[in-house]
Amino acid sequence: MFPAYSYSPEQLLASFQSLRAKEEEANTNETNISLRVSPSASSSSSSFVVACIQLTAGGLENNNVEGFWERAQEAVRIAAQDKGANLILLPELFLGPYFCQSQEACLQGLALEAEDNHFVVERMKVLA
Repeated sequence: MFPAYSYSPEQLLASFQSLRAKEEEANTNETNISLRVSPSASSSSSSFVVACIQLTAGGLENNNVEGFWERAQEAVRIAAQDKGANLILLPELFLGPYFCQSQEACLQGLALEAEDNHFVVERMKVLA
């Protein structure tokens, strides 16, 4: 028997699946997304800015995948637009609590290949 965790694996997976469906639908409805190039990326400067993002779950319910997603998007926006980052690194499993300690088989459904049309990749292209 697994110990009690601060999240429900089933609710976490359902919340992620709901977010994924909502974002994928939004991506298919957005026909005119323009990618922005920041001034620092087009300048002849020899600097390269790397942003390593650390997110907090403070104040979020553990099954609130949309809340984690909103925090990640805002952090990427700040890193790219306000700080001029050329490379932005998010933590692994940034769309929810760190669930690996529970080893629940159903949570393998959260693992997805990062394809070019994946909703996370598409949204981050726009933010960066």
